[in-house]
Amino acid sequence: MAYYGYALGLNDKKGETKAHDKDIGRMMDIVDKSAGDTQKMLDLCRSMANKITKYDKAQRRANAAMKVLPRSIAKQASLIFLSKFK
Repeated sequence: MAYYGYALGLNDKKGETKAHDKDIGRMMDIVDKSAGDTQKMLDLCRSMANKITKYDKAQRRANAAMKVLPRSIAKQASLIFLSKFK
């Protein structure tokens, strides 16, 4: 099964970290919980972003959002994670 831009089971490249894997997993959870509803995905991203206190974590989540979420909202979701630290 593939999640938009990210295929499951293909995350075995060198350099992939546990944190990266966890962030990808969190974005996949958002896709699953939203059942394809893009507004729900953005709401879940906002909720998650409000709990993040470190910039590097927000940046990893933003990168994961760009890989996993649908193209139509990926950039917007990415900005949600980063906007807290502007």
